[in-house]
Parts: sequence; C-alpha cells; structure tokens
Amino acid sequence: MGPTVITPDVVSSVFASRECGLLLGDAREVLRTLADDSVDCTVTSPPYYSGRRHVGDTIHEIGSEKTVEEYVEALAFVGREVYRVTKPTGSYWLNLDDKCERKEWLGIPWRVAFAMREIGWKIRSEVIWHKPRHVRNVAKDRLTPAHELFFHFVKSKDAYYDMDAIRPS
Repeated sequence: MGPTVITPDVVSSVFASRECGLLLGDAREVLRTLADDSVDCTVTSPPYYSGRRHVGDTIHEIGSEKTVEEYVEALAFVGREVYRVTKPTGSYWLNLDDKCERKEWLGIPWRVAFAMREIGWKIRSEVIWHKPRHVRNVAKDRLTPAHELFFHFVKSKDAYYDMDAIRPS
C-alpha cells in the first residue's frame, strides 16, 4: 500500500501557502517510494517505546520491539531512509520521549540521537518541548516528567535554516 498524500486543500493555510506535502503511512514503507535527495525537511514523532505488542496487531509496529536496543535500531532504519531522501541542505526533526523501567530511565532520546550520528546525521539542536500537562506520574519516588525532546539533525554544516521564520514578530 502506497503513501496517502494529504493535499494542500486539507492542510492549514500556513502549509498550503508554501510548497509542502504531508505523507501519511508507515515511514518504513512511505520512504521507499521517495527519490534520493528529494526532501527538504522531515518532521516526525514516532510511536513511543512500549516493549509490548498490542492485541490484534497484525504487523510489527515501531514501538512494540522487545528491547530498547531493537527500538533504537528500528528508528535508525527509518533515519537511514530519511538521510537518503533528504537534500544536502535539508533537515530532519525527530520528537522522542523516554521511558522508565525498573526505576531507571532508559535514555532513549539520546540513544537514538547517537545512532543517527552513526548514520551521518549531525545534531544541530536539541529542543526541549515543555509539556506541563504531560501524563500524570504514578511513581512516588521520582518527579513527573514534563517534557519531551526534539532533535534537529542536518546532513551538512550548510543546511538551510531560516532563523527569522521563528522569531517573534
């Protein structure tokens, strides 16, 4: 099954006013349909690592790997394909959250970031997404996490970045 292309008429005027396309589908499948060096920017938030498959899953969903190492490798597979399709001046924005198991944080975001470096991505920025209404923590021996991380990866030092576009007006 090929990707579903969300056309500009269903995208907000911000996207419709620029040359932007949104693709909906399993990244492992959708990316195969794209040509090398054809994408300016990818923004994605993959499923969080759960370590379990959900009842009724007929395909292996990212996030359902048995170990955190397998999860990192699944995201690295996607990262390699994103690297292939990204133009030399392009960017890859990746949103990740961590998980606590047996009273210890797994360090998932940075494990994935370092795996991306092995592929060739350069970590341009780490952005903290403050989420004051994050999932309530039931643990009694640690603080409630109130953030997720966004990593901005680039292929080269000459990657395009429009700082003026994000400045307050």
